Amino acid sequence: METKAALGLECPSCEEHAVSFSEVEEPFGYGVDGERVMLFARVPRGTCASCGFSYTDARAEVLRHEAVCEHLAIMKPKEVAAVRKECGLSRSEFALVTKIGEASLSRWERGKGIQNAAMDQFLYLLTFGENLLRLRARDRKPKCLIQTGVVHSTSVYHFPHVANVQEKEREARAFVLRPTGT
Repeated sequence: METKAALGLECPSCEEHAVSFSEVEEPFGYGVDGERVMLFARVPRGTCASCGFSYTDARAEVLRHEAVCEHLAIMKPKEVAAVRKECGLSRSEFALVTKIGEASLSRWERGKGIQNAAMDQFLYLLTFGENLLRLRARDRKPKCLIQTGVVHSTSVYHFPHVANVQEKEREARAFVLRPTGT
């Protein structure tokens, strides 16, 4: 346990300038009920030599969050931010292209929330530049007209990898469920 004196740092309890920090391996629980696991994070812990008060600060919270990300095998906040920055986009631009909510993206980057595994996979795919280009090229915005409860799309998408798309569409439109025995 390595101790580093924080000269001049005031104790939040007794207000004496006698706080020193040491790195400790801290256990903490993550999850709920039967899915709760014990994780560990190496965090700085401040201790006052005068009154014995011990505490962790925001740095420890960041390290705990990173330990959760490692446990879940997903990107850490700084890695999420790096993906967006590598694309050369602001949060709002990145949100517009990826359809990820700007507020969600902000929470993930600041460590105030954790992306699910599917979103993490999506972010990983965006580390390959050609995938961002594909999203930009795809930028399809369906335009729908609603008439008497039926949605009619005015956009036509072309799927060259699917043979006979028009034929399949005609079959789908003609399909009607009929009661059995008639």
